[in-house]
Amino acid sequence: MTVTVAPAAEGRSLTLSWTDADATRRPLTEGAAGTQVVAGLEAFGDLATIEPVWRMLEREAVFPAYQRFDFLALWQRHIGDAAGIAPFIVVGRDGAGRPAFLWPLGRRRVGPLMVAEPLGGKHVNYNFGLWRKDIAEALDATATADLVARIGRLGPRLDIISIERQPESWHDVPNPLRLLPHHATPSFGWRGRLADDPAAYLGRTMSADTRNKFRRKERKLAALPGYRYVAASSPGEAERLLGAHFAQKAARMRAAGLANVFAEPGVEAFLRNAARHGVETGRPLLECHALVCDDEVIAVACALRDARRCSCLQVSITGSDNARFSPGVLLFMHIAEACCAQGLDWLDLGVGEASYKNWFCDEAEPLFDSCLPVTAAGRLMAAGQRGAGVLKRHIKRSPRLWNLVLATRRRLFAAPLTPP
Repeated sequence: MTVTVAPAAEGRSLTLSWTDADATRRPLTEGAAGTQVVAGLEAFGDLATIEPVWRMLEREAVFPAYQRFDFLALWQRHIGDAAGIAPFIVVGRDGAGRPAFLWPLGRRRVGPLMVAEPLGGKHVNYNFGLWRKDIAEALDATATADLVARIGRLGPRLDIISIERQPESWHDVPNPLRLLPHHATPSFGWRGRLADDPAAYLGRTMSADTRNKFRRKERKLAALPGYRYVAASSPGEAERLLGAHFAQKAARMRAAGLANVFAEPGVEAFLRNAARHGVETGRPLLECHALVCDDEVIAVACALRDARRCSCLQVSITGSDNARFSPGVLLFMHIAEACCAQGLDWLDLGVGEASYKNWFCDEAEPLFDSCLPVTAAGRLMAAGQRGAGVLKRHIKRSPRLWNLVLATRRRLFAAPLTPP
């Protein structure tokens, strides 16, 4: 391992990077046929330093929108730094020195152990990283295990690499970590393949009776003065919709007996800045979709997108009487129609089971978690994480047990739902 410390620019901290010294003596990772796949490996402790490489891979690699530099840089600035998470951005290079993949990880202390996890925390539904297609397809299990072992020895002390909610592939590019020991994520991801004709898509995922039921409900809302579907196109509009969204979420979480995750330090600032970023150019980092009328914001959904897929992060609905018209479902119908018109291939509604997702997503996307120990202490933690994951999956996939958990939570912690 070689450690490089770059001088600090005015107003900035020192830049740390770590390089695998063994890569100068032999190929870092070889594929099944013995051909060199990854010839160099580095890790960076500063996002600004790695930004040019990251943006290069955004043009050449496959990755979820959650792993965009701009999204995770905002998360680190508003949440990660305050939570004591230090960036640990791993970059692999091919034999010609070109970037081959990037893992946007962060290091944090958990008790006596040092853990590397994906940046973004629970604000990221899918952790895949950025992979060039040729590299991801060339790695076999032995090469991937060698890669992980070297990452564990690459930088400062590290006991375990823990990566949750990983898809087996992304846009038909395989996830190399699927070749290593892993366990199923407790919940599935949910996605639906779009069509050129929105009616054909919704006709595949919804019955005719269901579509007619929701059309009747929307006719009720359409009688409200100023009723319309909007997607924020200015910073002011994004701020207005997010303000309503946070209030609606707070009320619903309180009624369900849940802690308000949006009240945690930095969360609102992170999402507000993500929604403002790029909105005036028509390419917001975080899209804000809504159903509104003159009197209120009725429903709000936030989404990210890449060139082929729209990923919805969260949705909220009013606490007023208009909630009885299923505004969240109606909003997703408008979003689906817009995505079809824009030529996208997929709409996903995130991770976790909810009945409304069945009306839009006809594919349950299996996800897996990787607990990759580096030290003996890390192996103990990995065993505990696997056990906890199995138990949580059993509870969440048992309707009887999961309904018991929800009922207990509401009984102990819920407060009356009142309009925001």
